[in-house]
Amino acid sequence: MRNRFTKERGGRFAFIKTWGISLVFFAGVILVCWQGLSRTDAAAAAEKLETARKAVVQAAVHCYALEGEYPPDMLYLRDHYGLRLDRNYVYHYEAFASNIMPDITVLPRNGPLAEGE
Repeated sequence: MRNRFTKERGGRFAFIKTWGISLVFFAGVILVCWQGLSRTDAAAAAEKLETARKAVVQAAVHCYALEGEYPPDMLYLRDHYGLRLDRNYVYHYEAFASNIMPDITVLPRNGPLAEGE
């Protein structure tokens, strides 16, 4: 007759069988959390880049609405309309004519787009 009050040993690999599944599951949870955080970081960086671009466009349109012409450069926007430029980005502002919306491009100074990816 078997003794129900003592634990039988499962052999040589009982420890791996007992704890191995838990460790693999825990590693999987950590990996999923890490992937989620990296995706959130990428989405936040893209949103911040778009916000910087929209700020320049909005200031240029505001200038056009008040003065009847687009500003010649971004320094004009900074000096007269209080545009604050983030040093983490490279701004390209190309004005063709005073009545045509300028070409505005904002790129990250350091990051995936700046490295050519």
